Amino acid sequence: MSYDEYDLYEESAENCGYFLTDWYPSMESAQKMISQFTDNVLFIIWVLNSPLERKLTEKEKKVRSFLNNELNHRLILAD
Repeated sequence: MSYDEYDLYEESAENCGYFLTDWYPSMESAQKMISQFTDNVLFIIWVLNSPLERKLTEKEKKVRSFLNNELNHRLILAD
């Protein structure tokens, strides 16, 4: 993925008009997303960059950290 594509996906997630309210992925769901990373990368970017309407619980913070770490580890950005 190029840096420009990533920036576009990030911006789209931030400005899509949908807020994460009551739902946030569980660790089990996050692990499944990562196991099929190529198919889920855009959704993962959306989860990490969508505006939140509430504070995350401690479990949700761990999921967010896990997804962020995996995204940083697996996503290869090119010019």
